[in-house]
Formats: sequence, structure tokens, C-alpha cells
Amino acid sequence: MMMSVSGIGLCIPAGLGPPSAHGQVEHSWNLKWQFRGAVILSTDDYFIRQDGSYLFQKYLLDEAHEWNHERAKSAMRQGKSPIIIDNTNIQAWEMKPYVVMAQQNGYEVKFREPDTPWKFDVRKLTRINTHGVPRERIERMKERYER
Repeated sequence: MMMSVSGIGLCIPAGLGPPSAHGQVEHSWNLKWQFRGAVILSTDDYFIRQDGSYLFQKYLLDEAHEWNHERAKSAMRQGKSPIIIDNTNIQAWEMKPYVVMAQQNGYEVKFREPDTPWKFDVRKLTRINTHGVPRERIERMKERYER
């Protein structure tokens, strides 16, 4: 995965739709199982209510991203490794704050894309995503996706 023999690592999964749709969550948890002690940080966690339900509120998205950046910064200061940033990450600018932080803290960065055969199948992603993201939005995400 992202750990080198000599260092600590940051992994940034990337894919279409919300992480729950394209196999990214499963991918992140597989990495966590593979590397005991891995820390998974997702901006979506900001929208999980006390009862465990998910309630996305678009007007809070910038605040949620800043919250996740702070969690990543704290984990890096504590020397946690590996750290997995489990966000949608469809364009490079979305990942940049994490990459810069990682470089400043001596982390090796690896980008991972889920290896599901349906990772670009908009119809299937629409059907299986747990956040209710509409097909049109997933299609727009696919158009903007940077490899």
C-alpha cells in the first residue's frame, strides 16, 4: 500500500460518486485491515449524527472539509500511519491540502483507485450509493474525474 520500509504513509483513494458507491469504503477498510493501526478520515463523518444516521447538508461542506483537514493534520502530528483520506477525490485540487500536509510531515503519498469492474458504471453507482446521490450528479462527477 502506501507504507515504505523507511517511512510513514498517506493514502488517498479516488473514484466517482460518494465513497459508499464505488467500492472506496470497502477498499479503505481492506487497507485498514491490511495495515493494523491505519487511520481512516472521511469528510462524510462530519455529517453522521449521534444516532448514526447520515444527514448531508451542502451549506456545511466547506466547514466539513476544514474539519477533516484538521483531523488529518492532528493524525500526522501524532505520527499515525498509515492515514487514509476516504473522500470522493475526483480532481487534483481536492487532494492538494492533504498532499501538502503529508509532504510537510514527511509522509509518502499514494493514490488508490478502487478496482471494482463497475467503478465508472454510472447506472450501478446510482443504484448502490448509500447517500442518495442522483444519477445526473454522478454523471457530472464522471465527466470531471481526473486520472
